[in-house]
Amino acid sequence: MTEQLIQLGIGGVAIGAIVVITKCFIGFIELQEKNFTKILGNHLTHNLEAFNDLKESNYKLAVAIDKLLERLK
Repeated sequence: MTEQLIQLGIGGVAIGAIVVITKCFIGFIELQEKNFTKILGNHLTHNLEAFNDLKESNYKLAVAIDKLLERLK
């Protein structure tokens, strides 16, 4: 009888440990997802800023080339 109670206690502890480990793992995955979303959003913001700066730079370069061509004529 006591042996069955010991085995039942060990089984309960094992199930409890599995539940705790699973909850910790799910929490870790949620944290990783939040960090990934933040990094991806930051990357997209910086990429858009760089694209806009490049667009403005290309426009200014085109204007400068047009002015140079007019002077060379």
